[in-house]
Amino acid sequence: MKHSVGNIVLLSVSSLCLILIGACTSYVGSSGKEAALTRVSQSDSIIAGGIAYTSYGNSVSLPGEEVLWNELNGTPLVLNFWAGSCPPCKAEMPDFQELHETIGDRVKVIGIDVGQFSGLGSKTEAEVLLESLSITYETGFSSDPAVMERYGILAMPTTVFIRDDGTIARTWAGIITGDKLDIEAEKLLSD
Repeated sequence: MKHSVGNIVLLSVSSLCLILIGACTSYVGSSGKEAALTRVSQSDSIIAGGIAYTSYGNSVSLPGEEVLWNELNGTPLVLNFWAGSCPPCKAEMPDFQELHETIGDRVKVIGIDVGQFSGLGSKTEAEVLLESLSITYETGFSSDPAVMERYGILAMPTTVFIRDDGTIARTWAGIITGDKLDIEAEKLLSD
């Protein structure tokens, strides 16, 4: 009987691991059926964009201005999804600021607040965070909850590296170090 219970537990744990691995993998289905939302990953040749954000007004856009991501094609893009009360998001934001200051004319850095969808902050908390860190790269918030599924955002923060033709080069889930951020941004320029 002990072996049977042990085998059942092992089988259950193994099954759960496979389910979690499958759930954490972003892909575009090849079934030929059109889905309501297309999830993107680093290996897809899907054009990133078509979702608007509302600017917080700390860069070139005015506060409340609607900006479409697909209007930004032509320049590589580092798209960071964050939330106002997310400690790892706050920890990495100075590195995005530094990237913006050193490479910002060749690679655009945009931070999109999804705190209202992730349960990790409000617009007010986001604005306080941006002010406290003196963030000057373009930031805004999405009004479209589909952005979480479309970009496969399963961790906060998540960073998407987008080539100048609008295709996804890589998606990074979780906090990213300044060194790794620099490396991935430089790769966008050599693609």
